[in-house]
Amino acid sequence: RGQSPIARRAIGLGARDPPHRFFFWVPAGDGMPALVAHVNEIDGFPELPGDQLSYASFAELRGRLDKLVPTRGRVAMEHVEMGGAPDVARVDWGTVSLVQSGGCDVVSSLELVNAFLGPWGPADAALHARAHRMLALARELGVAHLEAERDVTEHALLSTLRGACVRGGVSGPVPSVAVGDRTTSRVAGVPFEDRVIGRSTLVAVDLVGRVGEGPYAHVALAICRGEPGARLRAMFARSRTARDRAVASLAERFEKGVRTLGYEIDREIATEL
Repeated sequence: RGQSPIARRAIGLGARDPPHRFFFWVPAGDGMPALVAHVNEIDGFPELPGDQLSYASFAELRGRLDKLVPTRGRVAMEHVEMGGAPDVARVDWGTVSLVQSGGCDVVSSLELVNAFLGPWGPADAALHARAHRMLALARELGVAHLEAERDVTEHALLSTLRGACVRGGVSGPVPSVAVGDRTTSRVAGVPFEDRVIGRSTLVAVDLVGRVGEGPYAHVALAICRGEPGARLRAMFARSRTARDRAVASLAERFEKGVRTLGYEIDREIATEL
């Protein structure tokens, strides 16, 4: 039901989301891979190596898994202890316990996902570049809208951004527009009220989207209509310093080949803010 886009991508399902549970078993050593899918949907899966095993009831599903999953050893699934990496924590606990019921130990597939699905190919890079260009164009149109119109409301700016994304073929979350004191507690795409954006007011915009099934791109904007005050100037200077420190840290780590985790860069940013 769309819970795991990782699994969908790994076996080449594209945008399809079969409504019933499916599993693709890949043994680490000798052995035959196997697809386990509902009897009404198994013919719609792409051609995969190994066996195709269908089920019609929960009892049949459990029987299929009992024959495939080893009673000892480790099985990697899109599961992360303590929810430490939510992008990979896609398998619900009930399904994890179903697999574990045969006696195996379920571990996270995080490193496997990073190794095999993380690196971009040329097609991924091209789709990401196009998404970024379209989002950057939407941002430019938003800035032009703020500069050209005398009275701009939050909803009007949001409509401009959404329209530009749709025309550019970019899909994703509704753009986030936040004004003034709401920039620290914004709800994506839903202005709390449709107010006119005043002068010397901070406007924060977040645009996230992708082209087709390509990687997501993210473009942000922080702008002030008119001349910013001293407080906004200081905030901007701190944010710019934090950004530069994070980029420098990433460049240094990549050059040295140091394994880098997201929270480590967050920590670099937090020290400046």
